[in-house]
Amino acid sequence: MATEMARCPFNKQHVMATTVLQRHIVKCMKNYPGWLVCPYNAMHQFPDTDTLTQHMLICPFKETVATLAQREYDNDRRKALAHAPVHIEGIREINLSEEDWDEEYL
Repeated sequence: MATEMARCPFNKQHVMATTVLQRHIVKCMKNYPGWLVCPYNAMHQFPDTDTLTQHMLICPFKETVATLAQREYDNDRRKALAHAPVHIEGIREINLSEEDWDEEYL
């Protein structure tokens, strides 16, 4: 089985197995202060905002992060709704026989 290889985002001459890429990036990034990190995958590093912005439009991890964020939002919303009161004591009772919305909005 062939080992999958990857290039360092800082120095394209650094080529290594993908299994050690994260460790390499942590060491190598010390030599490249000020580089920007992709919000979708921390292994994607860029020297300037223009390059980062272009990458963010096509980053293959963008959809994964968006899906996870939506799922987390949905779960939080479900939890909040599960604890929402169904009946609130002391709320004004409405007598529908006395209501005439047509008259009120004329």
